[in-house]
Amino acid sequence: MKKLFLLFAIGTITTGVNAQYNSLTLPGQSYTQNFNNLSSGLPAGWHVFTEASATDLGRYWDTSATKLLLTPSATGSTRTNWNSTTGNFRNVASANGQVSSLDSLGQLAATDRALGLRQVGATNAAFPNSDSGASFSLKIENTLHRGDFALTFELQSLDATSPRTTTWTVDYGIGAEPTTFTPVTATGTMTTGGSAFTNNTVTVDFGTDLDSLTGPVWIRVVAIDPTTGSGNRTTTAIDDFALTYYASPLAVSNVKNEALSFYVMGTATANNINLGGMASGRYFVSIYDMVGRTVYTENTTAANSAINITNAGLQAGLYVVKISNGQQSGIVKMNVQ
Repeated sequence: MKKLFLLFAIGTITTGVNAQYNSLTLPGQSYTQNFNNLSSGLPAGWHVFTEASATDLGRYWDTSATKLLLTPSATGSTRTNWNSTTGNFRNVASANGQVSSLDSLGQLAATDRALGLRQVGATNAAFPNSDSGASFSLKIENTLHRGDFALTFELQSLDATSPRTTTWTVDYGIGAEPTTFTPVTATGTMTTGGSAFTNNTVTVDFGTDLDSLTGPVWIRVVAIDPTTGSGNRTTTAIDDFALTYYASPLAVSNVKNEALSFYVMGTATANNINLGGMASGRYFVSIYDMVGRTVYTENTTAANSAINITNAGLQAGLYVVKISNGQQSGIVKMNVQ
């Protein structure tokens, strides 16, 4: 009975901690993170794990002062040097513009920082299960009204004296604590170690996989498989993490006319939509559904201050229409019957 109570208590504590994973609210049409302010804490939405897998976020280390070293140090047990063999996540000097011979004081003074990890053996009691299952993870609150996500980042191998090789994967999961992660194709060198000091640019195109999702989305740079070779495992870091995406020209809860005024005339149907009130001329028409996805576009001419759309093929429901003449634009809501 005591064992059952203990297991329940542990599960309750774990759930409480996991519920505190903070999220990034996506800004504008791009998000960049250079990790230069790590000494003040992990940026919003960022978390670090070991024991991660294709079905599990893993073991959470964000709150462990000895497993996540955010204050740069060149001495003692909390060294954040590239060649420190103590297993942990750490605030390291970025490889940008540097050479492998940069000494400890040079690393300490570097203002260009990166989020790093020193892997150690799977049975290392102080930092277990980082040989495989270590991840740098970003939790996004949602991707509503955004799509066509693309990613670039620097994957850095920082200790040229370490011969073991680590292979990294970019994947994503959907939900507060996903139980399935989907790997995506990454272009660029996805290995670190091998007695190399490298700084490789990695690019990822998510296609439409992350478009306009209402719940949390996790993007991970993760080492699913064990390292290969023998000898020390390297220090790996990521830097200059940049997400780009389109942002719909609407926040559906607060749609309003902009500089260009127009309106929907009469009853809009699947293939008969009449817009009026604008000056005669050329316009680009975009129609969005209520989660921000583009469902129709057309370059057309307004004759006699009206635009007639006869081939939209829309389902019944609410939509948002935007028209633009290259200098001004306007937005209205539309109910298709």
